[in-house]
Amino acid sequence: MSISDFKLRINEIAREVNKYLENVETVRVISHYDTDGICAASIICKMLLRKNKKFHISLIKQLEKEKIAELEKETYSFFIFTDLGAGQIENLINLSKSSKILILDHHQLKDSINNENIIHINPHLFNIDGSEISGAGVSYLFTKEIDEKNSDLVHLAIIGAIGDRQEKDGKFFGINEMLLSEAVNSNIMEVKKGLRIFGRVSRPIHIVLQYSTDPFIPGVSGNESGAVRFLSDIGIKIKDESGRWRRMCDLSEEEERKLVTAVIMRRLDTSEKPEDVLGNVYTIKGASDILSDAHEFSSLLNACGRMNSASIGVMLCIGSNGNLIENVREIMQQYKIKILNALNWVLENLNNKERIITTDKCFYIIGKGDIDDNIIGTVCSIILESGTITTKRIIVGFANRENKVKVSIRSKDEYVNIGKICGQIAKKLNFEGGGHKHAGGARINLNSEKEFINEFEKYLNEDLQK
Repeated sequence: MSISDFKLRINEIAREVNKYLENVETVRVISHYDTDGICAASIICKMLLRKNKKFHISLIKQLEKEKIAELEKETYSFFIFTDLGAGQIENLINLSKSSKILILDHHQLKDSINNENIIHINPHLFNIDGSEISGAGVSYLFTKEIDEKNSDLVHLAIIGAIGDRQEKDGKFFGINEMLLSEAVNSNIMEVKKGLRIFGRVSRPIHIVLQYSTDPFIPGVSGNESGAVRFLSDIGIKIKDESGRWRRMCDLSEEEERKLVTAVIMRRLDTSEKPEDVLGNVYTIKGASDILSDAHEFSSLLNACGRMNSASIGVMLCIGSNGNLIENVREIMQQYKIKILNALNWVLENLNNKERIITTDKCFYIIGKGDIDDNIIGTVCSIILESGTITTKRIIVGFANRENKVKVSIRSKDEYVNIGKICGQIAKKLNFEGGGHKHAGGARINLNSEKEFINEFEKYLNEDLQK
């Protein structure tokens, strides 16, 4: 099967759904609360607004059995799940008895069920890896087939892919590459090389560097005086002649080259790929201020989701910005502080063998209640990418979530399928889990972290021996 087969199937489903929507008063939309989930849901909501359809949207941490049980009590006839659902199809059977269900997802499949009331669009069904298209990308392809005028939403598919870290070596592949070309050719986005760091157009340079966690810059991230000194040492002024703070976008080409070189040199001893700070900068044409840079937009949406303000993220995506920008700046500031505090906690506990466990392949963080479950995945990603704390290629984080423990896993190991292992462990121990090849997670019982670690190590060794 191929991309053309995938698109053909989407076209067939879009025609079917379009007819079905004619008799639906209100559509129930459920999506994940991260950047990709927010973008995916926003694309669907914008399409529904253009069709003058009412909708009720929820952005959730995980599609757990308890949440599905709540949805079963609702009276909506049509549910759309975006950026989730592929791993919970068997749990949706009861809901499908009274409602039509559309799943727009890119996660690995756990079950394949033949049910006329469950419509599933997923690249994995066509042997296309879920890392080549985001959940937002799937939603976009579907929505564009509903009406061609929705093609102006293609930038949200790119932002979703950025949020899901689907760039490899600074660029996109597969369907993502096709969508980016579409966005550029449609004059919706432009691409150029530059330093990939949050705050390019919105914050003073030294503050951008101080709060930079991805990339992590030793001696600079989390250290304002260190950031000021760093810029001074390489001859970059932090104020212009009128005394105003300079931003990244105010730098000359020579200054930006100098900054890129200095950041790479500072990361040489701590990062596997220190040059990863340099890559494509994606500009959204016509957008203003902080929303014009796709990486910044992605970071903002992630912060909104992780800081319990996902609805603000949706409003930003569909264009109802109003006076939200200042609110979002504050959300982002608090989010960055929370991440830096979590990273510092990990550093302070490196010798605590009850909370930090290392094996041949893995670095385990048992965060308990000391790391917010909303950011444990982000912390794992930063540790994996920065290389400042460990050189392990698989990072596993645990954080308490109410009466359960959230597990987040990030990997650079090409021989390990994280989502598959999480699904196998979940099935064996009656947990919930799944994900992608390089990222996955689970929800386990309180104080069962070491049980999960033991099982994960067993499956990890089996996977490597295949």
